Amino acid sequence: MNVDASTPVAIPSTSQPDSHTLEEVWSRVEASRAPFCALSDSIWATPELNYDEVQSSGQIAAMLQKQRFRIERGIAGIPTAMVGEAGQGGPVIAILGEYNALPGLS
Repeated sequence: MNVDASTPVAIPSTSQPDSHTLEEVWSRVEASRAPFCALSDSIWATPELNYDEVQSSGQIAAMLQKQRFRIERGIAGIPTAMVGEAGQGGPVIAILGEYNALPGLS
């Protein structure tokens, strides 16, 4: 099966996903693992303190746009904060990412 990890999976919100749908979702997650792990490694290698995560937020926005997310930046007046959305309808999956470095930690 050829899986395009950037195409949203349509799951009717009125029913529970069947095993085939769940298998497709996890297949797409697995297909995206390598680039997202590389992004995580890059952010770890170039730590930026809170509200100064300019490079990190740029990398995250670029990755999400590559995955066909619509990006809104500057959320709550914070230049490095963003919301990314893909698809429409439901169900909705939310992921919160904290990527600022903490002083004194490696």
